[in-house]
Amino acid sequence: MSIIMCDEYLSVEEELNRKVNDTLIDILTKRDGKRISPAQARERIAVVHDVAMGLVNDDLSKLIEAALREAGTQQENGARRLFPVLLRKDSNMLSLDIDECNPKRLVLKGVVGGSFTDKSSFFDAETDAFRATAETLSKLLKSGWSKEV
Repeated sequence: MSIIMCDEYLSVEEELNRKVNDTLIDILTKRDGKRISPAQARERIAVVHDVAMGLVNDDLSKLIEAALREAGTQQENGARRLFPVLLRKDSNMLSLDIDECNPKRLVLKGVVGGSFTDKSSFFDAETDAFRATAETLSKLLKSGWSKEV
């Protein structure tokens, strides 16, 4: 039995950062080792995001957000998500997306006319959000916006 001196204890913040980091690594390792599916990894990373954001340090927050974005681009068959779609019209840019953490939310944001815009629409069902996103994309393309690759 060893005795730990008080100065060897981690602060609550350090311990939380360590546990969140270890959890994120565990999720990604299991996904990469095919022990969990990409969809399961996305769900777990979203939970870590919801629980930890605002409580962990900035570097770890950025890492969680990057992992969530990366997990959102993978599907079971390895294909990329349909959204977000980046659009350009002259010097204006828009991003049209379905919120990965709340798939009943359509998000449209970007710079139009020199001003930043960030609009969200909420729907009762995921299919309604997807349909509205597709309709919005169609309208934007018909009005002169083009997709960025």
